[in-house]
Amino acid sequence: MTVGTNGKQALDLIRSAQPDLVISDVIMPVMNGYDLSREIRKNPAYNHIPVILLTSLTDTQDVALALESGSDSFLTKPFNPDYLEQQIRQILSPEHQMRTRDTDKNSVAVSFEGTVYHIASDRGQMFECLLTAYQVAIMKQREVVQAEEKLRKTNENLSDLNTVISICNASLSAQEMFERLVQTIVEVLDFEFGAIYLFNDDRTSACLQYYYELIPTYDSYVDLLGRLDPNAPHNVDVLVNGKCGFFDLTRDSPYGEREKLIFEAMGAKAYVILPVKSAEQILGAIVLISTSEHSFATNETGLLESVGREVGSAVKRLLLQRRIETANDEIRLLNEDLEKRVVERTKDLQNALTQIEKSLHEKEVMLREIHHRVKNNLQIIISLLNLQSRQFSDPQVGVAISESKNRIQAISMVHERLFISRDIENIDLGPYIRSLATNLFSFYVIPERQVQFQMTLENITTTIDTAVPLGLVINELIANSLKHAFPGERTGQITIAGTDTCGMLEIRVSDNGIGMRPVARVEEVKTLGLKLVDILIQQLNGTVEFLSPPGTTVVLRIPKKEV
Repeated sequence: MTVGTNGKQALDLIRSAQPDLVISDVIMPVMNGYDLSREIRKNPAYNHIPVILLTSLTDTQDVALALESGSDSFLTKPFNPDYLEQQIRQILSPEHQMRTRDTDKNSVAVSFEGTVYHIASDRGQMFECLLTAYQVAIMKQREVVQAEEKLRKTNENLSDLNTVISICNASLSAQEMFERLVQTIVEVLDFEFGAIYLFNDDRTSACLQYYYELIPTYDSYVDLLGRLDPNAPHNVDVLVNGKCGFFDLTRDSPYGEREKLIFEAMGAKAYVILPVKSAEQILGAIVLISTSEHSFATNETGLLESVGREVGSAVKRLLLQRRIETANDEIRLLNEDLEKRVVERTKDLQNALTQIEKSLHEKEVMLREIHHRVKNNLQIIISLLNLQSRQFSDPQVGVAISESKNRIQAISMVHERLFISRDIENIDLGPYIRSLATNLFSFYVIPERQVQFQMTLENITTTIDTAVPLGLVINELIANSLKHAFPGERTGQITIAGTDTCGMLEIRVSDNGIGMRPVARVEEVKTLGLKLVDILIQQLNGTVEFLSPPGTTVVLRIPKKEV
C-alpha cells in the first residue's frame, strides 16, 4: 500500500507503479479527489484503475460530481470499515474486472438544481456509483435509527436509575428500604427474582436481608443461598474484589450441581450478582434472576453497576444511622443508670446527713448535761474547800487550799467560756481552724511521716453559722491530705491561705502530695468525704474547684455574711 498526501502526489505514484485500486479523500490540498479521478480517467494507460472517493460532504451535488469525475464508488465519512472492505472486495472481484469500461463515448449533459454536469461514465459505472450512494444513505438512516433507539434506551435507563435513587434518598427504615429497592429493581429491570445481602459483623458471610419473587421460589433456594460465602470461587470477584457478575445460565454455571438444579427448577436463564459498595468498601451483594435471556449489553450492565453503587451509598447511610441510633440508645441507658445511681447516692447522703444531725443533736444534749455536771461538781469542790479552810488553823494549809480553790475556779471559768463561745454570732477563723487542725494532727500524724503545717487566716472573721460548716470542710480536706497524699517516707506540706475581698471569702487548702486526676467539679470525685464537702459548701452558696497537679489544691469560694 502506497500513501500520498494530495492528488498530484497520488498521480506521480500511479505513474511510477500502477495500483490495483485508488482510495482518495475528496478534500485535499493542491489537487482534490474529483480532479484526481478525472486525471485518471483521461489517461488510457491507467484509466482502468477503480477509484473510491471518501468525503465528509453530504450534499446531493457530491454524488453528481462523483459521477462526473468517473469514480467507481462514493462513501461519506465517517464510514463503516466493514462496508468499505466490502466495496473493495466487490470492485476487485473477477466479475467486476471482466466488465468492459466504455471510455470512448461522449459525455452526457445533465442539469440538476441549476447546474449542468457532463457525465462520461458508462452505465455500469453509473449504476454502481448510484447504488453505493443509496446504500450509504440507507446505512446513515440505520445509524440514525440505532442512535435514536440507543437514546431511548438511555433515557429509560436514566428513568429507572432515578426511580432507584429516589428510593435510596427516601426517609425509610432499613427493612422498608430493602423491600422497596428489591421490588423496584426486579419489576423495572425485567427480572423475576431479586435478593439483597449484607455482611455480618465479622465479614465471614453475607446474610440474606430480603428477597422478592415473581416466580415460585423453593425453600431449598433460601436454605442454600440464605448466606453467601465470600471465599467461595463464584463469590470472590463480587464480595472481595467488587466486580459484577453477569451469567447466561444457558451457557454458564456460576454455582455447583445443586444450585444448577434449583435454577433449572425456577426456569432461570440469566443470573446477576452485583456488589453493594460505597466508595471502595464492599457492604454486601444484590442477586437477580430472570427466566428470559439477557444479552447483557453495555447499557444494561452499566445500569446494573450504577444501581449497585446507589444501593451501596444508601446502605452505608443506613448502617451509619443504625450506629448512631445504637450509640444514642447506649447513651440513654448510661444516663438512666447514672441518674439512678445519683438518686441512690443522694438518698444515701441524705440519710447520712440525717444521722449526722441526729448525732450532733445527741452530742449537744450530752454536752449540756456534762457541762452542768462539771459545773455543779466544781461548785461542790469549791464549797468543800471553803468548809475545809475553816477547820485548819495552820496558815500553810489555808494557803494551799486557797490556791487549789483559785485553780478550780479558773478551770470552771475557762470551761464556762468555752461552752458559751459556741453560741456567739461572730468568730475569728484563724484560731478556730488552727485548734481543729492541731487536734487532727495529733490523731493522724505519726513520727515516721512528718507533715509541716502553715496557715495564714489572720483577721478573717465570719458568723458562727458559716464558720462551723467551713471548719468541718477544712477539717475534712486536711484529713484527706493526711490520709492519702503522703505515702511512704514523703515529707508533707499542708498550707491553708485565705483572702477576704469584695464580699467573697476565698480559702485555698494545698498539699504537695501525689496529686489526683484533674477534675473541674467535685461531682466527678467519688469519695464520700469530698461529696460531703460539696454538700456543705452548697449550703453556704459557695463553689469548690480542684487544681492538680502539682500536688492538690482545693479552692473554696463562699459569699461572706455580714458580721
